[in-house]
Amino acid sequence: MSKVFRLHEGQDGTGWFNSNPVSKNQLRTIKTEGKDVATSIPSPFARIDLVKSAFRWVADNGINGTTAQHKLVSDALDVAQLFFLYPKYKGKYKIISWNPAERFTSLADDINVKHSAFSETLKVYWDQDANVYNFNKVRRLYFILNNSNHVIGGTSPATLFFSAPDAREATSGLNITCGHDILFDDEYASLAERDDKSFIEYIFLLSRQPGFADQFPEVYSYLTEVFKSLDQELSSKIAALPASELDGYLPCPVMDNDMNTCEVLGIKLGVKTGDPYEIERGSDFVIKPELPVNGLKPLVLPYHRFAHRWAYTSTNVLWDPNNRVPYKNDKMYGLSRLPVQGDNYPWLTVGNLLEDKIIELPYTIDGKKFETCGSEKHFLPLTPEFFKYFKSENVSKYLSITNLAGGGIEAKLNIPVSGGTVILKKSYHREDIVKVEMHMAILPYITSSHFEIDYTLGIQDKRFNRDNELSVECYKRGEKISIGSPVVRKQGEGNTIKSTYHKAGYFDAIRISSDPAAGFIVPLMFESQPNQQISFAIDFGTTNTHIEYKYGVTAERTLDVNIEHPMWQSLIDRSKGETKEIADDNNYERELFPYQFSATEKDKFPFRTALTYNQNISFIEPIDVFTHTNNFFLFERILNPTYLQLQTKLKWSNYSRPEDKILVESYIEGLMYIVLYKTLLLNGDPQKTKITWFYPVSMDAFEQGIFFEVWQKAYKKIFKTGDTKYVRAVPESTAPYLFYRTEYPGLSLSIDIGGGSSDIAVFKNASNSPEFISSFKFAGNAIFGDGFPYGAFANSSDNNGFVRVYRSGIEKALNKGTQRWEILTDILNNRKDSADFSSFLFSLENEKDIIFNYTDYLKQNKKLKLPILIFYGAIIYYSANLLLKQGTGEIPLNILFSGTASKTIRIIDTKPGNPNISALFRYFLKKVTGIDRTDIRIALSDNPKEITCKGALKADLDEDLINCPIVFWIGGNDNSIWSKALDKNADIAMTPYYRDLDSGNNKSLIENSVNHFFDLLDDYFRAVNIEADFGIDNSAYLRFTQMRSANIRDFLEQGLQAFYKSPAKHIEETLFFYPLIGILNKLALELANTRNQ
Repeated sequence: MSKVFRLHEGQDGTGWFNSNPVSKNQLRTIKTEGKDVATSIPSPFARIDLVKSAFRWVADNGINGTTAQHKLVSDALDVAQLFFLYPKYKGKYKIISWNPAERFTSLADDINVKHSAFSETLKVYWDQDANVYNFNKVRRLYFILNNSNHVIGGTSPATLFFSAPDAREATSGLNITCGHDILFDDEYASLAERDDKSFIEYIFLLSRQPGFADQFPEVYSYLTEVFKSLDQELSSKIAALPASELDGYLPCPVMDNDMNTCEVLGIKLGVKTGDPYEIERGSDFVIKPELPVNGLKPLVLPYHRFAHRWAYTSTNVLWDPNNRVPYKNDKMYGLSRLPVQGDNYPWLTVGNLLEDKIIELPYTIDGKKFETCGSEKHFLPLTPEFFKYFKSENVSKYLSITNLAGGGIEAKLNIPVSGGTVILKKSYHREDIVKVEMHMAILPYITSSHFEIDYTLGIQDKRFNRDNELSVECYKRGEKISIGSPVVRKQGEGNTIKSTYHKAGYFDAIRISSDPAAGFIVPLMFESQPNQQISFAIDFGTTNTHIEYKYGVTAERTLDVNIEHPMWQSLIDRSKGETKEIADDNNYERELFPYQFSATEKDKFPFRTALTYNQNISFIEPIDVFTHTNNFFLFERILNPTYLQLQTKLKWSNYSRPEDKILVESYIEGLMYIVLYKTLLLNGDPQKTKITWFYPVSMDAFEQGIFFEVWQKAYKKIFKTGDTKYVRAVPESTAPYLFYRTEYPGLSLSIDIGGGSSDIAVFKNASNSPEFISSFKFAGNAIFGDGFPYGAFANSSDNNGFVRVYRSGIEKALNKGTQRWEILTDILNNRKDSADFSSFLFSLENEKDIIFNYTDYLKQNKKLKLPILIFYGAIIYYSANLLLKQGTGEIPLNILFSGTASKTIRIIDTKPGNPNISALFRYFLKKVTGIDRTDIRIALSDNPKEITCKGALKADLDEDLINCPIVFWIGGNDNSIWSKALDKNADIAMTPYYRDLDSGNNKSLIENSVNHFFDLLDDYFRAVNIEADFGIDNSAYLRFTQMRSANIRDFLEQGLQAFYKSPAKHIEETLFFYPLIGILNKLALELANTRNQ
């Protein structure tokens, strides 16, 4: 017979004999050396007895200790805590149920003899110990198994809970922590020592259930001792707990089946549902955001060692400096569980707020215009998560970036939390720094809380590998906003710069991604505070465009932009003088407009009238300014981009063609945007911005109607209003007088000479409205251009006299390969536009690094000045005829000039006051009207293009000037309707049609007037010394007399076709100048060909 091995003394024997339960005294004789609990217990349920006895022993000998009995109690409480925390850790273990009655019967009926024998033996023990361990009251037992189906512990009808003998082995790897207590470790924790006060309350609540003390006397005694060790606050709370409080707990489910729940002898087992708001209220790691947070505020956990003993999940669960936090919470928006504790609660750390890699640019970022947080060339390595909690404008309060030895970068975040500040650091070494060759600009660089601004983002991409597009995202107060689809303006073939634009609403941060890195740009844009009304005047000219503004009591000023408050801003720090191809802002000045411009800068208004647009533009789809088109103000100052299409003939486009109309709309919208941006920079109210624009009355009714529609439509769109009460339309011919009238009182003839059209107006009595106005397509381009501007009858620079004379000179003055050389080459070889050639040469006069003054050369040219002189003679001849036919009864005292082309007066009359031009005008006025006066004064500003805008602003007009009498003389020289002054609107019924020119001798009437003008011109030059007064060779004039009458009718007919004159339309402007346009062009060429003769 084998010897029976016992854990205690007092019972010996061999074979079968009566054995009694272990007594308290015998329990003390267990030899465990305080380390291990023996497992060689003969009864299958002896483990339950062992735990039952341990509770009694610990209650009698002290609840805290390191003996095996303390371990048995501690492990039983750990099992209890696993049941209590099941919802939190159910992925790590499971709960199953065991029904003794069903299992005994099932095993007994099993055909396997061993199973039935086992069932019979097990039931013997179950029935034998029924009264001692309450087996007779058990409906089911519940066991906790790990994911490998090893038993960790279960419910006990004697002690509520008990652990399996090998529980430590079964829980290895679970790492379940409750506060500072790691379950099933070597540090035994009594109930009083546990950090989770809610668990302590729960256990005591179980003890309040009916019959608990009778059914679990050892546990009850233990709890009585525990209660004595609790602090007053907790003990008072427990003392006040009613038994019914247990009903408020969710039941502990079996295998996640809420219909199958755990109980012990009828006492319901509950679970800790976990109140995340208690963590939010109690943790010192709760983020202190600047922005509203939807839902729970996350904890910000230190990634590196953190020594402060802050409240982690509550004031009872403190932070352990040895806690290990993962680099990133990958389940921030899923089933987020706190490290170590496992509570279901959102949390952030370094990997959630800082990017894994940092983007480095090849140039220095402007720290005055963008938040750099101490960096020079790097995007802010922040994730979008950061901006959900903090305002972008305050990013420098939280982030600092410093250089490390060896070329690395350190980013440090100081995140405010309830307990103070959590510092998160990340070092970026060489392999973490992604160099990206790209550039970006923002237009406009303005914000306003009072006006909804539309933004344009320009991205220049020069990465060697562009398989993946640069990703652009915009954020507003932490929320990603939608932006327009990218529009590529330059494809970037051959590894050149690729240019892409996006449209966006208001944003405060931009995220750029270049796989595998991403980073943020935080702009420091000017904040507009609308508090005043700004007035603008816009002169959209054929060759040049000018804008002036005025507000308050300030004088009129040319529209300007300075570097302190630019309209658009790129990333590069211009003060560093870095020369990087990718960061060359010339690209943006080509595709947007100049960065700065003012009267003291090289770039200034007036700018050339030119538009560039995308090569692949679709005119049947919506077109946006700055993505599909832009006003190319630097036309002929920098080389126009060959990857874009160019249009310079905008004002006098064929408005019946949808494409031409759309391009004009885009140009006007571009002007409106610039006016809007200036309004905002001046803290003006966009809804009250006044705009005066000018129209030539020589436009026919259809063209004027479209022109008015385009301006009003653009104003409504750009200024986001349905009202156009602040938009003023003024005839081009009236505004210059409004500027001059205080200095030049009396009857005045205002002559505004542009590139494509000229306007005259007669004023008296200092009125805003003229006596009459007239407009005609005879202007600067008639002198320097290619004859008729459009269609088959347009000439080219190959046959232009001014080009032929001055081409070689300017080519010698310019260096080959320079940008100016390229511009000149483009004008002469590609566009072959003679007007652009002369405009380009005039523009070089202000350049200090080139010795070529076009005006001086023209002054010295004794032949090519003649077309200019004839030009002015024709204008005064026409003006005199209108004065006569209108019955004015007097001739003007003042001749007031404006418009860029009027500066050519100084080429043919260099004397102060222009007495020779005055004499020429006096002569024609007298010859035509029969009235003479000797005191005619010439007014010519140094900046004549500005006069129109300044005059309108000075007058401060409060309504359109659209009812002015618009008159014209068709050009006949008899007493018929062809020779009268006709009101363009009132006399339309009597006005001939263009088809009527083919009847009778009507064309001859125009020819006769032209020849009459020539006769008067001959008489004048016979009476004066043309060479002495104007510096013009007599031979040149002789050549003019020989060629001038040969093709008058041909040029008249060419003009009718070139200016789209339909036979079915009423004549709407004078025809007198049509032949002269062709004659002057031909004359210049012939004089150029005879310059050496």
